[in-house]
Amino acid sequence: MTLDCKMEEDRSDFFTPCNSTACSQGTFTELYQMTSERWYPTVVTLEDGSAMIISGTKDNLDFSQLGRDIQNPTYEYYPQKTDGVWPRKLDILEWAFPFVLYPMAFQLPGGNVFLFVSNRSIILNPKTDEIYNTIADMVQPTHQPFIYPYSPYMLMLPLTLKNKYTATLLLCGGSERDAAGATVSSKQCFKINPEDQPRANWEKEDDMPVERVMLDGLILPDGKILFVNGAKWGLAGGSQGGDTSMAGSPVFETTLYDPEAPSGSRWTALPNSQIARLYHSGVILTTEGYVVTTGSEMQNYADAGADCFPKGLKNVCTSPYEYRLEKYTPYYLTTGKPRPQLISAPSETTYKSTVLIEIQPGTSIDRVTLIRYSTTTHQTNTDQRFIELEIVGTADGKVGIRMPSNGALAPPGNWMLFVLKDGVPSLRKPYY
Repeated sequence: MTLDCKMEEDRSDFFTPCNSTACSQGTFTELYQMTSERWYPTVVTLEDGSAMIISGTKDNLDFSQLGRDIQNPTYEYYPQKTDGVWPRKLDILEWAFPFVLYPMAFQLPGGNVFLFVSNRSIILNPKTDEIYNTIADMVQPTHQPFIYPYSPYMLMLPLTLKNKYTATLLLCGGSERDAAGATVSSKQCFKINPEDQPRANWEKEDDMPVERVMLDGLILPDGKILFVNGAKWGLAGGSQGGDTSMAGSPVFETTLYDPEAPSGSRWTALPNSQIARLYHSGVILTTEGYVVTTGSEMQNYADAGADCFPKGLKNVCTSPYEYRLEKYTPYYLTTGKPRPQLISAPSETTYKSTVLIEIQPGTSIDRVTLIRYSTTTHQTNTDQRFIELEIVGTADGKVGIRMPSNGALAPPGNWMLFVLKDGVPSLRKPYY
């Protein structure tokens, strides 16, 4: 399902696939060049479908040889704004250097953008580019900066009818210093509602069952969050294929976070994964409700110091690259309860509209949810979003649902639509 905000700007794809048997490969078309070089920036989709591009550096950042000549403490937009001078400087990025790679940013339902860098935050109005310092600093003396390469994970918790679409951000894991000063992974989690007025504050959340750095979180169709991947010590980065792995002790534990459970009981242990997922890993939700974990470099983490690269790589040491995918069947598909059947839904819709979807006649559902297609890299996923829709009417095989009111709540793009019964999500066609 696509939410269409009716932008006039041409949004052509960068990649054109083959459309005939005579074609052997697709083509890429360059549509846009940024105002400056950006290595490891963050991109967040805004309410009108445009994008805010934030931070990065002008060259590969070597933390052992820091030079401010490569910093890029700026942001810009795509499509480019025509008023003013771009890119535009952000003081918070200049202050945080070198911890400025993949800052965490989210389009808030109220229209502003939240930006979190290291341990400080700002609110930015993308229409006027005004900046508001209305969020308290994160004060955790033993924690490393909450940003790459210490790689915690942040996501916006589900926007539901019960919480009246209030934006709450969850921040978990990363690296911290132990009593001996060593870099170890963290179990800690924190929450904040950045739209709290007059000044938003961080609050402690239940610790994760296991410490993780380079973790990934995935919102499931029922509004619970699956946490996978990561390591129990170290940080992101390193020389791929060499003997300089910067993290180890992979975390195979799979854990589930329930934001609606009572405090002290929000985490549940699930069956473990089987494949180590370290640097450059990811996780995706399929349209059928399954989960797939992907990627990973540094699979030769146990070979550190063994002089594996280049001469011993094939004969002695582990290949650093993980090419396997792992399919995970969530708990809601193992209950034995029947899956609701989603027969059809509009391929596009507009804000504030009421649309009709078809389900299997003779059955009922109790919930409808939207999950946005996400864009993820290096434990940064700015577009992941869950919205529960209001059911406004039902008849045999027909359900009327009300779409979100605006693009700040539901940025335009591609979304997965699920109907649920007793927590079990629908079986559906891959695409509408």
